[in-house]
Amino acid sequence: MRIGMVRLFLVLISVFVLNANAFTFKPAVVYDINGKFDRTFSEDVYLNGVRRFQADFDIAVEQQEPQLRYALKAGLESLAAKGYGPIVTVGYRTALLVEEIADDYPDAFFITIDQSVDKPNVRSLVFAEQEGSYLVGALAAMLTETDTIGFIGGMPTPPIKRFECGYQQGANAIKNDIKVLKSMIGTEAAAFNEPEKGRQLATKQIKRGADVIYTASGRSAIGVFSAAHFKGIHAIGADSNQNWIDGELILTAMLKHAGIAVYDVWVNAMNGYWQSGTTIMNLKNGGIGWVRGADNQPILPKKYRKTLQEIEQAIKEGKIQVHDYSKNRSCSV
Repeated sequence: MRIGMVRLFLVLISVFVLNANAFTFKPAVVYDINGKFDRTFSEDVYLNGVRRFQADFDIAVEQQEPQLRYALKAGLESLAAKGYGPIVTVGYRTALLVEEIADDYPDAFFITIDQSVDKPNVRSLVFAEQEGSYLVGALAAMLTETDTIGFIGGMPTPPIKRFECGYQQGANAIKNDIKVLKSMIGTEAAAFNEPEKGRQLATKQIKRGADVIYTASGRSAIGVFSAAHFKGIHAIGADSNQNWIDGELILTAMLKHAGIAVYDVWVNAMNGYWQSGTTIMNLKNGGIGWVRGADNQPILPKKYRKTLQEIEQAIKEGKIQVHDYSKNRSCSV
């Protein structure tokens, strides 16, 4: 399946041939301050992007994991000045920094994830988290026995709000009067690395009746899962397969294939192809998905899998229109 997605991304991205004299392929990646081992999004970029690329082509990828906010910008500028490229920036906050510095380094090439940056030397990969979240919202609504479900996000960035809004829309499509409790861990990047805060918020939602909780909160999700396990309810993960954490607890996860997308753009650049602009990664082109295999088969009955597959196909065909929060900064559909 991954080979098929790689070929698809190559078709999407291989449009413009780089001037070989102006471009030296030296791939690099800058993670946000929570590092690459976040158990979700950044770790997928590392495992399925960086590590796989290095293994397949024996080309080293320079990696930076700044510990402080100010070091992110300094790290990006240092890589650009040293001729690295394409430089991948992982996450919404790092993409905003690329927007600040891209004009200062016109000969450097950047790949942003989660935020569109309109610059001639920037390739943006924006994921339709709302589509996968619609699916898991529908699943939560089908499984709840209390007609109350929960969502816990890291911080209210546009990507996390896409998670939240898609989840609510999917749940409402199954049960119009369902109650969706919503919480954010915090307002800074550290919110994605606060498991105890995640546990506290999940416990509060459970006390209010939530019996399924969906979380898109990085390492903070560990706390959410802990509370769900202790209280005997189900949870839904995000970004990568998290069923290994608790196979009897986590129903599924909404997948963002960020690592594969990064791998594909690097392959293109290595072969002399580049295109600026934004690619929306969604269910139709394989950029978004959901866990459905041996990992969760025992706790996700066949009838629910079948229904989710039907909903997924309807989204791909445009029969179901999923609202994109980024278009009007609202969850209204």
